Amino acid sequence: MQSSMVNTLYTCLDASLRMMHPFMPFITEELWQRLPREATEQDIPSIMLASYPQYNSTEDYATAAEQYELVLG
Repeated sequence: MQSSMVNTLYTCLDASLRMMHPFMPFITEELWQRLPREATEQDIPSIMLASYPQYNSTEDYATAAEQYELVLG
């Protein structure tokens, strides 16, 4: 359980930094450089050269969204 929470946090932080980079280049670069990187991204020297996050339909969870709306109600 702990590992999946850490992976989710890492994914969210990494994607957020990549999306904010055009607006806050210096701080996002500094923070991104301090993050541990996956083995496939070890050769990317800067967030500026990293790929921008893309929509992934496999990460849509309709049941979870419905349950969240139930909790909000």
